Amino acid sequence: MMETVKVVVEIQLTVTYGPIIPNPTGRTSGTPWDYMPRPGDFWRDFQIQVVGDRKVLTPAVYTGDPNYICGDSTAVAIAPGEYCTLTGATVRLEFLAGTFDGSSATVHIVPPEGDPVAAHFDLISLR
Repeated sequence: MMETVKVVVEIQLTVTYGPIIPNPTGRTSGTPWDYMPRPGDFWRDFQIQVVGDRKVLTPAVYTGDPNYICGDSTAVAIAPGEYCTLTGATVRLEFLAGTFDGSSATVHIVPPEGDPVAAHFDLISLR
């Protein structure tokens, strides 16, 4: 069995990048119908790369799931009788352990809006 390294990225929605987006119909009247829920696969719009030993590493697995808070009747109905608000997403990247040659790695995240983010990890201290 091959050992793997798992990288989990939590994306949290904010006031400026929230769960409701303008409806792409192009017409606006200022009514609630001008807006729609952000799609649950919005996390695909984020560019996430893991760099180790100065090269971009290719994950064996790259998946994500939206995160919701449910039970608020003012939220969006995602199923009959179930009202939920999109709060973010969990993105999982899985690499074969041998992919990491060096002693450090950096996770780079470029969101569709806003500033890029980077997190550096000392792999020796994580073992």
